[in-house]
Amino acid sequence: MNLKKEIKLGDLIKRQPKTREPGTRAFPKTGSKTGGLSLGRPKSREVVGLKIGGSQLAAARVVNNGAAKLLQVAREPLASGIVIGGEVRDVIGLGAALDEFFTKHSLPRRHVRLGVATNRIGVRAFEMAGVEDDKQLANAVRFRAHEAISIPIDMAILDYHVVSETVDASGAVNRRIVLAAAYRDSIERYVTAATEAGIQLIGLDLEPFALLGHLFGAFARQCKGMMVTV
Repeated sequence: MNLKKEIKLGDLIKRQPKTREPGTRAFPKTGSKTGGLSLGRPKSREVVGLKIGGSQLAAARVVNNGAAKLLQVAREPLASGIVIGGEVRDVIGLGAALDEFFTKHSLPRRHVRLGVATNRIGVRAFEMAGVEDDKQLANAVRFRAHEAISIPIDMAILDYHVVSETVDASGAVNRRIVLAAAYRDSIERYVTAATEAGIQLIGLDLEPFALLGHLFGAFARQCKGMMVTV
């Protein structure tokens, strides 16, 4: 026993669990990431949105100082065979094409968000109850992902967003969650090509959210820009 250990008053007081008022909250701040696709947040309010398609590269430079303002739009054809069906087949070729594209249009290579469209992305929505601690939510979502998606967890990059939170009369919390998963190797090819071009990615947006409006209604639109973390 350490008799010299300092004893603080807080150690002697049993903290009461936080109570929640009954009702529903939409899009709370409790949403977290499962180690998913977030690459960091830009210090600048200026962001370049980059779309890599099978036949072209497109970019939009936007600044947001209270209101979004479009500063620049650029578009160039992409040689066939580099990207097929949303999958990068030639990482070196894509890196060279991105380098040439950003140089030609004098686009900033920092604070770039990449839109990813591939059929190797899965999106699911489900309810989760009984997890009171927000810090434990990520682990619970990851455990639930084993049965919610068809991608093996050890091969996947996961991300999720809490779209609503309901508290019943007893104080129990039930959350509505949208989970996104992508094959890690698919995402890593995009990241590697961007790195070869000296591009600093701050996030990857999963485009399949745009296709879910008829299934999930308004909250699907809120999640369209969800980041999945590399």
